[in-house]
Amino acid sequence: MGKLNLAVAGDGAVSISGEITFFTVNDVLSVDIFAGCSDVKINFSGVTHSDSSGLALMVHWLRAAKEREVSLTFEAIPEKLKALAMVSSLDDVLPLA
Repeated sequence: MGKLNLAVAGDGAVSISGEITFFTVNDVLSVDIFAGCSDVKINFSGVTHSDSSGLALMVHWLRAAKEREVSLTFEAIPEKLKALAMVSSLDDVLPLA
């Protein structure tokens, strides 16, 4: 089983790395990535594998950002995750950079 890591900088820069799966996604759900920020950018360049849990995580963060009135952007999204978003008709909803 893989590992999932999240690095949160105070300036709203967030980096996620490792494998986003059903088994690892709970490792990052409780982390408050929006604390004290009005603009958050989540960089997925370190993600080595993702299943549909990655898409669910993105939707979770999008909802949390809207509730807190925080601008959110997803960056360097793996192609497989982009394809899942397109197939799920979420590519128009998710802030993909």
